[in-house]
Amino acid sequence: MYQIEDNKGYITEVEEVSDKKKATRKDRIKTAIIVFLVIMLILTFFSNTIMNHSLSQVSVQYVTSGEITPKVRGAGQAEVTNPYKLMIKGSRTVRLVNVKVGDTVAEGDMIYRLKKTSSTELEEAKKNLATLQTEYEKDMFSGNLSDADIYRIRQGNWRTTDSMQSQLSGVNGRLTSAEASVAAAKNKVNSITGNGKKAQKARAEAEASLSQWEAAVESITAERDKLIESISAEIDLHAKYDEIEETKAQVESLQKKDTRTKVKSPIAGRIVSLSYSAGDETSPDTEAAVIQPEGSAMTVHFSVTKEQAANLKTGTAAEAQNAWYYEDFSARLEAINRDPENKDNRILVFSVVCPEVEAGDNIALTVPQNSVYYDYIVPNSAIHEDNQGKFILIVESKQSPLGNRYVASRVNVDVLASDESVSAISAILLGYEYVITNATKPVSAGEQVRLAEDADV
Repeated sequence: MYQIEDNKGYITEVEEVSDKKKATRKDRIKTAIIVFLVIMLILTFFSNTIMNHSLSQVSVQYVTSGEITPKVRGAGQAEVTNPYKLMIKGSRTVRLVNVKVGDTVAEGDMIYRLKKTSSTELEEAKKNLATLQTEYEKDMFSGNLSDADIYRIRQGNWRTTDSMQSQLSGVNGRLTSAEASVAAAKNKVNSITGNGKKAQKARAEAEASLSQWEAAVESITAERDKLIESISAEIDLHAKYDEIEETKAQVESLQKKDTRTKVKSPIAGRIVSLSYSAGDETSPDTEAAVIQPEGSAMTVHFSVTKEQAANLKTGTAAEAQNAWYYEDFSARLEAINRDPENKDNRILVFSVVCPEVEAGDNIALTVPQNSVYYDYIVPNSAIHEDNQGKFILIVESKQSPLGNRYVASRVNVDVLASDESVSAISAILLGYEYVITNATKPVSAGEQVRLAEDADV
């Protein structure tokens, strides 16, 4: 403190301000330094916690070893095994279809109801029969058969092949004998010489004999020709007679079948397909219905690689990929065949038994292969893929003054086999690495991560 006298004589006490201001500035600087040091200390102690909250949190799991049972997957259309094909003989008009595709039928259940009309085949058979009968009558009275032959044939007494041969042989024998007699008579005529009465008489007798034998040859030849015509006509007539009898039987059969208006199922089973609707004309060459016999299996097949097929065995049970969709489903691998369209593939053939499966349904199947031991197995969620191939991310631990730091590291892999949850891999690993299976946000190789609280690392 010190005194100051003004121009009026007053005295004022003045404090030493300069020194006091200097002291206050020092205190403030000291306080700021202390606060800064405290903040740095806090940041140092809590930096790990603060940084961890900004990092992706990952779940990890050990790379393990063990067996995997890979599964082959595929899909194909269900087909009926040994179906029953219902046919309707003759052309008939469908009046009613009593079932629909997918219906279950018992033996004797009606499939179709037909109109009460003659079939086209029956009408054609009747016309054909009438034509044949007319031709038969014409051929019988064509003049190639004698009255005796006609009478005999109308009595149903047909010549046998042996009797025809015997008749022809007899007439040929007589003709041969007559021709030999003609030759002998000519020789005798030519042997007579001279012009005396005896010679003239002998020549006249020889010439008369020659004329008789020549007439005999001509007569027997005509008889033989007539016999041949008769035999030929009878053979043709007999063939037409047989054709008439067959046509009669056909007409009778069609008439009996034409009385049926109900087409029934001959077996118990399920309707797979129907070819006709009400009003349609049936065809004897078309399957009227296809029925899956009761209790019979469906067939499903699809193509796989031969490497996949190599680890499969016939008789192995398969499962539906959407098993929840079916209440009662069973499938079995029945055969492994070559794929005719791809020599490097194989066709797997399965039998499928399920009341809910219908022909034409697309069935997706899964069949297990043989179990194989692998050195490196990881969860399927640990495998990633980019334009460089498949890889996994493992966690590597690095020491720091403030504790451990965890960094994601990429390892390229080849997937050897897989099932629903894990995959066997080939990679450069030691076997005890931690592989990242899940993360709160995308993680790239080289990034620092924080472990899930339940991770035992």
